[in-house]
Amino acid sequence: MKRLRWVGYSMAIFAILAVITVTVSTRRAPGSTTSHVAAGDAEAWVPYVASVDRALDARDIGRASRQWRDAYGVALRSQRWEAMLAAGEAALRIRRASSAMGGFDAEARQCFLIALFRARAERSVDGVMRAAEAFRQLGDTAVVEGALRMAHSFGPAE
Repeated sequence: MKRLRWVGYSMAIFAILAVITVTVSTRRAPGSTTSHVAAGDAEAWVPYVASVDRALDARDIGRASRQWRDAYGVALRSQRWEAMLAAGEAALRIRRASSAMGGFDAEARQCFLIALFRARAERSVDGVMRAAEAFRQLGDTAVVEGALRMAHSFGPAE
């Protein structure tokens, strides 16, 4: 009975996060420095994530963090799950490079949740599975299980 209650609470939290994610992802950040990127440009996020990696290669964590904020904004506007996965993975690279405990974990988790919901909206088994893998790396088995059920619910691949 306790497990059933826990699953119920987890699903409620998951649903609330989905609503928040959709609300946040449809709003444009005030004062955004990347507002010139059109939402329809599916690959606009790629150079922004590359700039994060260049800053990390130079061991400039501050610049990498600033570049990541721009990459995140472009990924949000892209409406692509691939962009949000890339932004989340970049956040984890910053965390590893900075050796800060917990730094950028929340940002990565938010990116991965947005990616998961965008992939679900597209009924992309690949996107849902890649998001599940990202959550597995974070150690979030509850979300991994939910994502696997989600992918299974899409039915056989065509």
